[in-house]
Amino acid sequence: SFITIVSMLGYIPVAIVFQVIGIVILNSFFMLSALLDVYLISKKRYNTAFYIGTAYGLFYFAAGPVMYGLQANLHFFLLIMCLICIALFENVTVLRIYLTIALAVFFVEVLYMKDKPGIIKFTQVMADAQPTIAFLNLVFLFFITIIFFTFFRRENVLFQKAILEQKDIIEEKQKEI
Repeated sequence: SFITIVSMLGYIPVAIVFQVIGIVILNSFFMLSALLDVYLISKKRYNTAFYIGTAYGLFYFAAGPVMYGLQANLHFFLLIMCLICIALFENVTVLRIYLTIALAVFFVEVLYMKDKPGIIKFTQVMADAQPTIAFLNLVFLFFITIIFFTFFRRENVLFQKAILEQKDIIEEKQKEI
């Protein structure tokens, strides 16, 4: 959510400068969903925040390529959304539905939009900026992936240590008994 907020603080002004109202609205809703997630997390409503964040992430990364075209590289974020959900979704049915939708959207967009532009008609300035924005999107993708899995790994290691400590305590208690 924090990364989404920070990135939208960069992308929303760019969309305003380019006067692309559809993208301003799309990015603003993505930022609002991230702010809602932060609020829900502060209230310890983790699952609700996670479901809202992943649902809007799916919508955003499905709508982005339709708006911009595949050259923006936003469709690749659907793959990281799938990996995040695999790591965190507890409900297998919800996970299967999410993965099915995300993968279907990804491949339909890749196949259907392969040689087609997005809905937004680029001005020359926008077309000139597009390779830079596409590169930044890939940088964000790698950055988010590394941060998520580093955090996930650290939490997993801490959890394993806690389990081993509890195991040691139980073994000591058994010896005492």
